[in-house]
Amino acid sequence: MTVPKPEEVARFVAAFQDYWNRPSPERMGEILTEDVVLIQPLSEPLVGLQAAQEEFGRLFAWLPDLRAQVDH
Repeated sequence: MTVPKPEEVARFVAAFQDYWNRPSPERMGEILTEDVVLIQPLSEPLVGLQAAQEEFGRLFAWLPDLRAQVDH
Protein backbone atom coordinates (compact mmCIF):
# COMPACT_ATOMS: atom_id res chain seq x y z
CA MET A 1 0.00 0.00 0.00
CA THR A 2 1.38 3.39 -0.94
CA VAL A 3 0.88 6.43 1.23
CA PRO A 4 -0.72 9.30 -0.68
CA LYS A 5 1.08 12.62 -0.92
CA PRO A 6 -0.36 15.52 1.10
CA GLU A 7 -1.54 17.28 -2.07
CA GLU A 8 -3.38 14.13 -3.16
CA VAL A 9 -5.08 13.95 0.22
CA ALA A 10 -6.04 17.63 0.01
CA ARG A 11 -7.54 17.11 -3.47
CA PHE A 12 -9.58 14.15 -2.26
CA VAL A 13 -10.85 16.01 0.81
CA ALA A 14 -11.91 18.96 -1.38
CA ALA A 15 -13.69 16.62 -3.82
CA PHE A 16 -15.37 14.73 -0.94
CA GLN A 17 -16.55 18.00 0.60
CA ASP A 18 -17.85 19.25 -2.77
CA TYR A 19 -19.64 15.96 -3.39
CA TRP A 20 -21.52 16.10 -0.09
CA ASN A 21 -22.55 19.72 -0.68
CA ARG A 22 -24.60 18.46 -3.66
CA PRO A 23 -24.60 14.66 -3.63
CA SER A 24 -26.08 12.42 -6.30
CA PRO A 25 -25.50 8.85 -7.42
CA GLU A 26 -24.32 10.11 -10.82
CA ARG A 27 -21.50 12.11 -9.20
CA MET A 28 -20.17 9.23 -7.08
CA GLY A 29 -17.49 8.49 -9.67
CA GLU A 30 -15.89 11.81 -8.70
CA ILE A 31 -14.88 10.39 -5.32
CA LEU A 32 -15.06 6.59 -5.74
CA THR A 33 -13.36 4.17 -8.12
CA GLU A 34 -14.99 1.37 -10.12
CA ASP A 35 -13.61 -1.23 -7.68
CA VAL A 36 -14.80 0.48 -4.49
CA VAL A 37 -15.95 -1.65 -1.55
CA LEU A 38 -18.13 0.19 0.98
CA ILE A 39 -18.58 -1.49 4.36
CA GLN A 40 -21.05 -0.36 6.98
CA PRO A 41 -22.70 -1.93 10.03
CA LEU A 42 -26.02 -3.76 9.57
CA SER A 43 -25.65 -4.05 5.80
CA GLU A 44 -23.89 -6.23 3.27
CA PRO A 45 -20.80 -4.66 1.67
CA LEU A 46 -21.40 -2.67 -1.50
CA VAL A 47 -18.95 -3.89 -4.13
CA GLY A 48 -18.31 -1.69 -7.14
CA LEU A 49 -19.31 1.81 -8.17
CA GLN A 50 -22.58 0.69 -9.78
CA ALA A 51 -23.73 -1.05 -6.58
CA ALA A 52 -22.88 2.09 -4.58
CA GLN A 53 -24.77 4.29 -7.03
CA GLU A 54 -27.84 2.04 -6.88
CA GLU A 55 -27.87 1.95 -3.07
CA PHE A 56 -27.27 5.67 -2.68
CA GLY A 57 -29.95 6.29 -5.32
CA ARG A 58 -32.42 4.55 -2.99
CA LEU A 59 -31.09 6.53 -0.01
CA PHE A 60 -31.36 9.87 -1.83
CA ALA A 61 -34.90 9.00 -3.01
CA TRP A 62 -35.81 8.42 0.63
CA LEU A 63 -33.89 11.46 1.95
CA PRO A 64 -33.65 13.85 -1.03
CA ASP A 65 -32.20 16.75 0.97
CA LEU A 66 -29.43 14.69 2.58
CA ARG A 67 -26.20 16.69 2.80
CA ALA A 68 -23.04 16.44 4.88
CA GLN A 69 -20.60 19.02 6.14
CA VAL A 70 -16.93 18.18 6.55
CA ASP A 71 -15.67 19.98 9.62
CA HIS A 72 -12.22 18.36 10.00
